[in-house]
Formats: sequence, structure tokens, C-alpha cells
Amino acid sequence: MANGSCRGLAVDPTDPDIVYAAGYPGFHKTTDGGDTWQTVSGGISGNTYAVAVDYSEPNVVYAGGTNGLFKSTNYGNTWVDMGLSAVNAILVDPDDHNTIYAGTATGVYMSTDGGDTWEAMSDGLEDLYVTSLGIFPDNYLFCGTDVSGMYRWEISTGLDELVHGNSLHALKVLPNPARRNVTIIYQLPTENQVMISIYDAQGRFVKEMVSARQPAGLYTQHWEGVDAFGTPVAAGVYFCRLTVGAKTDIVKIVLTR
Repeated sequence: MANGSCRGLAVDPTDPDIVYAAGYPGFHKTTDGGDTWQTVSGGISGNTYAVAVDYSEPNVVYAGGTNGLFKSTNYGNTWVDMGLSAVNAILVDPDDHNTIYAGTATGVYMSTDGGDTWEAMSDGLEDLYVTSLGIFPDNYLFCGTDVSGMYRWEISTGLDELVHGNSLHALKVLPNPARRNVTIIYQLPTENQVMISIYDAQGRFVKEMVSARQPAGLYTQHWEGVDAFGTPVAAGVYFCRLTVGAKTDIVKIVLTR
């Protein structure tokens, strides 16, 4: 970048040469590790203070600033205003990329649909000026403020809810993206026939993880990034499919190297 202020940075999780810089004037992007920069703020109004990249769909980028939160679905080439105002921090939930947290001048807001709608999470914050966000997945959301210290929010969808829930919990894969080993987590409210399989991006079978009748409970399976013969698979996009009785849940897995 040339002259100006940089207030936030985010690196593409699949390509370290792609970096986004929030600041003013303009919002910037490099595709060569910082040797050259281009302004990609078409559609963004006002100064920007925060940026986040969707870990599972890196073409999706969020930018926050004086006039709200903006979303791009084409690597920052064009932007759409998603609402809010005075956004200083953005965080994409590592468990669910559709869950977005935004720290603003009037507290914290959460979206569970990729930014289309927002819900205030400011109980206890008293409309404080939030400057930063951090997360301990399934446990706590942390937020820092300008003059009032650090606050913690207990996330309601933790493991306790998984154990005591009354319905099939959405399939979880952690971490995601992953270099190799991933943990598959699922909940059975009642005894049922369970099948878990891994497929590649073309829909080809890779490995069967589970094929058995299982009693109610919380389960974990571990995939080491190998196929049915134990051969390591290539980096890329894969899908974990959980079938419980007549219900199916699918989660995309991104393997990096």
C-alpha cells in the first residue's frame, strides 16, 4: 500500500499471497504477497476498520467500517451493504461460516445467515464501543472495548446443549479448514442406523467412517485425510455426509497442505 492508514488485515486461508487490508482511504487487496496492491472498495462507503475472510468459501469477504458491514462474494471485486453501522471488528465463527459476529460502536451483533439479518447481543455491554472480537468455539465470545475493558459472552450452542438436546444436532467438523486430521461430531437423540462417509468435490466416494446402529448420545469420529486404502488424499474440498435414518446432513471440509 502507499500512503494511508491500515486498520485491519485478513489472509486468504487457501492462498497466503492474497491479503486484504482495511483502512482509509480505500479498501485494498494484494494477490502477490504484498508486492503490489489494488483498491477494491467499489460499493463500500466510508472508511473501513475490519476485515474477515470466510474460511470455507474464501471468495466471501466481509469489511466493516463507519457506514456498516459490507460483503463480497467475488474476492472483493464488488460489495453489498449488509446493514449495521460503525463496525470495528468482524469474526466468522470457525464452527459455522454462516454465523458472523460484528463489534460496533453500540455493542455486538450476530448473524446466523451470512449477514442477511442481525440480532443484538449487547446485554451486559450497555451499548459499549467494541473494538475487537475473539472466540473460543462453542464456549465463549470475547469482546474488547475502547475504555471499559474485556467482556465475555457464553455461547448457548455448546457441548452441553449437544448432550441434552432433543433433536439431531447439525453435523460439525473441527477444525475446518484443516491440514490433515479432522474431528466429526454428531448427536443422536434416539437409537438409529448411522452412516458417515467422505466424498470428494466431484461426488466420488473417498472413505466410509461409520455404518452401524448406534444408541442415543454424543459421538466423535476422526478422519486423518486418507481414503479407504489409507492413502493420503490431495488438498482440496471434500464433503462429510451423515445419514441418520431418513435424515441427511452434509458439511464441506477444506483440506490444506
